[in-house]
Amino acid sequence: VGSEMCIRDRVRPAPGATVAHAAVELDARQVDSTVRSLAREGLLHVDREGPRLTFRMLRTIRDLALEGLDESGERAVCTARMRRWYAERWRGQPRSDALIDDVQRHYDDYLAALREALPVDPGAAVDLALTLTRFWLFGSLRGIGVRWTTRVLAAPGVEGIDRARVLLARGMLDKTDPDRSYADLIEAIPALEQSGDPPFLVSAYMAVALHETHRGHSEPAVA
Repeated sequence: VGSEMCIRDRVRPAPGATVAHAAVELDARQVDSTVRSLAREGLLHVDREGPRLTFRMLRTIRDLALEGLDESGERAVCTARMRRWYAERWRGQPRSDALIDDVQRHYDDYLAALREALPVDPGAAVDLALTLTRFWLFGSLRGIGVRWTTRVLAAPGVEGIDRARVLLARGMLDKTDPDRSYADLIEAIPALEQSGDPPFLVSAYMAVALHETHRGHSEPAVA
């Protein structure tokens, strides 16, 4: 059901426990038993790192599995469940070692979820973009982040506070176009002020202050 499935994650349990549990309508014990059976049969490769087990599926086997989902008509439902799971996993959480580690391990899956969310699920697209922004800022992947946040801003249904948060994300990521970055931040601030969302608002004020400092405008920066 994905390029990777973390079955036991001691860092931070997520809604739905694991992506494997979230993707299928089975009892958690049935999911665990099925995954162990697939591993015994060699259809899943097992990586062990401390208390965490990660199960990886070879591309050929994954393609066959996806064909099976297409034939049964379940692929769209499965994909939607996975998309929601990745969107909810770090919603509202600050950047942390656990978040960076998780996104780095499952980066392709987060991007796939974002790509799938863009045309159909604006809320999930925003959540995913904000989670990935924390990683893009940390991993010096600002250019990639700017391209993806621009796509999210152009997606239908991204409005209000969601749009403001993505504008803030792009404004913080964008180091190649200072004017656009500054404009994004200024546009985002009114909605962030109205929402009463201190972490996002403080980030916006700090980013604007840095812009003013770089321009030699010390008084506006202090203000």
